[in-house]
Parts: sequence; structure tokens; C-alpha cells
Amino acid sequence: MSDKGKGKATNPISFDSDSDDDFFVSRRRPIIRETTAPRSPTPPIRTHSDSEDDDDASPDSQRKKKPRKAPLKKPTLDLPAWTRQGSVGDKKNGSRSRKSSSQIRGSTEERADTIVIDDSDEEIGIVGGSSSKHMKKVTRKRVQLTPPPEMSEKSKADIVKLVREHMSEKYGDQAPLENSASSPEKDRNDVEKVHVTIRMQAPPEKKQTAAPAAIKEYQKARTLILSRTGPMSTGISILSERIQKRPEDVILVYDDKRVYPRSTPAQLGILDKAEMIGYEKDYWMKLEADKIRALEEDLSFSNNNDDDEEGEDDVIPLNPNGNSPSIFSKPSYTSQLQTRTQSQSQSQSLPQTQTQTQTQTQAQQDIIHFKISSSFGEERMKGPKTLKLHSVIRFYLKKLGRPVDEADKWYIMFDGEKLDRSLRIEETEVEDGDMLEAGM
Repeated sequence: MSDKGKGKATNPISFDSDSDDDFFVSRRRPIIRETTAPRSPTPPIRTHSDSEDDDDASPDSQRKKKPRKAPLKKPTLDLPAWTRQGSVGDKKNGSRSRKSSSQIRGSTEERADTIVIDDSDEEIGIVGGSSSKHMKKVTRKRVQLTPPPEMSEKSKADIVKLVREHMSEKYGDQAPLENSASSPEKDRNDVEKVHVTIRMQAPPEKKQTAAPAAIKEYQKARTLILSRTGPMSTGISILSERIQKRPEDVILVYDDKRVYPRSTPAQLGILDKAEMIGYEKDYWMKLEADKIRALEEDLSFSNNNDDDEEGEDDVIPLNPNGNSPSIFSKPSYTSQLQTRTQSQSQSQSLPQTQTQTQTQTQAQQDIIHFKISSSFGEERMKGPKTLKLHSVIRFYLKKLGRPVDEADKWYIMFDGEKLDRSLRIEETEVEDGDMLEAGM
């Protein structure tokens, strides 16, 4: 039935709102923002074995796991057990060994066992993996030899004395044995030292062919520091090394005398400093031969004894004029060499009169008077002290009128002892007025 007129009509459309005006009210749509899920902490890494992971893992996680690839095996060398990374027992137990420092640096060698040396020298232990069940202990033994007994100072001195007595001239260029075992520093300080300056003289043929710079280097002064009581062979050896010659090919001259290897600076009268002249042996022998030849050419004996009842000594050598001995007007050969050397080095020469005066004074001091006798007769002579005994024999034979070639068969004796004919008069004990005996 119809409800007209009975009241207000109702809307057949129903809304949840109680108000009739809600239909005409618009509401804003709520803004929905996308928010990121909160960060959750990373699950801790599990350190237990793979077998436990397999037991605890769920079926879903087992499906997601990818099969692991088997590690590629490197070709291994057949090395001893102690050089490998781990033993077989370690692999069975599943133990993991840490990488050594050599593996971290990329070394190709793998070494598990470490050699540990204890502070004490008695034991050496080998520490390795679990495979080294028994520790190997090696005992290091130190062997000490019994030192030889020390020699007394007297025994050492006797040995040195015996060695020096048996050293011949052949080994004269070697340094002497010194006893420096007891107190070497004290011995070095107590040894007296001398400074010897040596100037070598080059032969004329070498001066013509060699360069001036080489000659200057060869003839330069060389100062050696030697022991005052040691043999001159040490200095000769050092000098020969510097000029690249053999020691036996070097001759030293000091104060117009030859210096022998066995001589010492103390025997030569050197206190602290000295200057010497050096020659090569061939050059020096040639100079000596020229000197003897010059003396023989000027040789003359005087047979006139009328001026003096006792007679005058025969002069060796004598000027042919008979006015003055040639020894006064002609200096000794070594003096000439020394004067020539100084003039060449300094390019200056002394005046002739001054040189002659100095030469005469020196010659008067070097003259010696002596007598020589044999079964053929007795003669009185005087001559320079630098004259060799071999030349004296030749002069004596020439005075007697005998062949000079026989000089090699003759000898000279003094005080019952035969003298070496190569010695000079000044090197012997012959003094003014002594008697020499000659024979053959």
C-alpha cells in the first residue's frame, strides 16, 4: 500500500553515515608512503663443522644450497714429510693448520714443521703437527782442543836467534822474525825508526829511450821508514816493489859505500834520517868497472927514495907528472856520481875551484898508508880507503913486475885471517901503518 500523506518518505538507498549531508562531503585520500624495512643485524658466521650445518639446516635451505666445487689439486712434489703442510693424521682429524708466513707472502714452498732452537746449545726440538708423536732431541757437542803450552820468553828468544844465525844472504831480502807475541804494542813503540830517502839513478840508455815523465817518476825521492836495528833488506824489498824490480837487482849507496842487505842503519851510522842513491845492478857494476879501469890507467909507482931515507910510500894512483897525486885532483867514483846526480837534479854546478878544494880536503882524510909483503918482496903504499883489495893486489903485482892476470890467484891476509878480495880497505880493520901479507 501507498504511504502518501502519512509522513516523510524514506530513501531506499542506505548509507553507513547517520547524517544526510555526508554524501556531499569529500574526503581526502590518505597518503600512503612506502617505508623501507628496518635493517636487521647480519646473522653471525657459524664456526662449527659442515656436518652440523647439514643436520640443523631445514629442507628449504638445503634446496637453495648450491653444490660446492671440489678444489683443484695442485701437483705436489715428492718432498719429505717435514716439508708438507700437514700430515695424514691431521687431515683425518679435520684439523686446519694456519698458513705460515711464507705462504702468506706467496711462497711456493709449504712447510708445517718448525725447527726451534733452544737458547741452550744442548737440545734441538722439532715442533710440528700431531703427526710428530715423539719429540726428537739432538744433543750438540762442542769439541774443545787443548791449546799447546806457552813457550817461555827465553825459548822464543833462542829460536829467533837460531833463525837469524842461519839466515843466508840468499834470504836477506826477507823481513826478520820479531818476537811480538808477548806484548806487540810495547815492542812496536820501543823500536827506533829512521827515515831513509832514496833517489834512483836511471842508466843513460834508459834516459835516451824513455819519456821524460817516466824518468822523473823513476828518479823521484822515496822516503822509507825502517827499523834502526833491522836489516836494510827490508828497505830494498820495499823499494824494488815500487820500481818493479827484483830485490837482488837493486844496489844502494850511502856515503860513497855500498849498502849490503845484511847491514843495519845503526851499523851505517844513521841516527834518524839519511839519504841514499839507488842503482840497478847492471848499471852499478858497469860504473864500478869503469872506475877500476880509470884507476889502472892512472896507476904509477915511484921508485925514487932519495928524498927520504926511509923512503916514500907508493901512491895509488899517482899523476904521471909527479906533481900531485891524482887522488887529489880526481875524486872517488861514487863522489863523482853523487856530484853528478845533484847537478842533474838541481841543474846547477858549483864553481870549479870550490869543488876542487872540497875534493882535496875529503881525499886527504880518505888516504891510508900501509905495507904489503910476500915472498917476492915488501912494498910501502898509500891510497884511498875506498880501494878494493883486489885492486891492491894488482898494484902490488905490477910493482913487482909480475903479470897482473895472476891477481885472481893471490890473497891478502891481515892478523892471520884471509880477507875477501871484494872488500874495500875501509870495510876491513886495516889502519894506518898496518902490514898486509900477500900470497898465492
